[in-house]
Amino acid sequence: MLPLERVDHIVDHRPTRCARCAAPLLAGVLLSNDRDDFVPHQVTELPPLRAVVTEHRLHRVACPACGQHTRGTLPLDVPAGAFGPRVQATVAVLSGGYRLSRRQVADACGTLLDVPLSVGSVDRLCHDTATALAAPVAAVQALLPEAHVVNADETRWPQAGQTHWLWVVVTGLVTVFTIATSRSSQVIKDLLGEDYTGVLGSDRYAGYAWLNDAFRQVCWAHLKRDFQGLVDRGGAAKEVGVAALVLVHKLFTVWHQYRTGVLDRPALQGTMQPVQDAFDVLLDEGMRCVDTSAATLCRSLDRLWPALWTFVDADGVEPTGGPLGDCRRTRDPSRRPVAQRLVRHPERPRRPLCRTYAHRDGHLPSARPLRA
Repeated sequence: MLPLERVDHIVDHRPTRCARCAAPLLAGVLLSNDRDDFVPHQVTELPPLRAVVTEHRLHRVACPACGQHTRGTLPLDVPAGAFGPRVQATVAVLSGGYRLSRRQVADACGTLLDVPLSVGSVDRLCHDTATALAAPVAAVQALLPEAHVVNADETRWPQAGQTHWLWVVVTGLVTVFTIATSRSSQVIKDLLGEDYTGVLGSDRYAGYAWLNDAFRQVCWAHLKRDFQGLVDRGGAAKEVGVAALVLVHKLFTVWHQYRTGVLDRPALQGTMQPVQDAFDVLLDEGMRCVDTSAATLCRSLDRLWPALWTFVDADGVEPTGGPLGDCRRTRDPSRRPVAQRLVRHPERPRRPLCRTYAHRDGHLPSARPLRA
């Protein structure tokens, strides 16, 4: 049921005769307790959708003094093209947001909105929207190097028969998408700047290794998936995976206590120390595991040790690379990070429009010394 303030119309249906004796019922007579007893039944319906077509007639008038003919001009608020900004925005959302093909967009606009569009018109509107968004998107991207905490992820993005990569960078203020022809570290360097001094949250992909480990946070949601992979592998790897998942559960339990205010920062650091010590021992044992996959993973995490625990000391850093500010998760902190969830949707090989989302800004985290 929608709240009352969202209801546009209220229609009252009162009975006219008694359901038992068929006696007529007087309108406006309430129950004995002076309470109007009713059962709400809400119906949501769309109004008739039909685009408004306005014809602007530019008249030509002759000057009575000299005979010169002068043609009227369009006001500044009238589009020079055949479609208004709402039609253009609708086309952009259907194509870039909902990943419909150009032909599907044209069909949807004609069927639902009574806006006849050709495929060429849809393509032109999409290009016009991308051009209009170029400046604000550039302004948003310029904010990334100044962010104190960023989370990044990337995924394969088929486009025009070729493999591209969709990158997303999430800060406490904005979310930026970009499509690149490469997965190399140069993409994230161009977005953040090679002299970036904040904290970068990501998975273990080598493209992020250009940043010092003390200024990184490896996503524990990705690590949880890696440990589950060891469990599924079976054998000696399963023992390492099971032990690691137990410690991951303890890690998120402690983090949830901090997030809910049960622990403050010093208490978080103290309570997390036994978990860190246990992981240290587990990694040492895992590096000697006879299963090569388990041993390789443990060696990788041993090299990344400082980047595993940045969230323990640095304000604004999440262990899962999740959203910042009011958008932080409280129910299940081990779910997939927001950066990963935002990029895992390459349903169609067409380029989406750049989008931004407003959140709150984070805080500059402190650096941790490298592990001895």
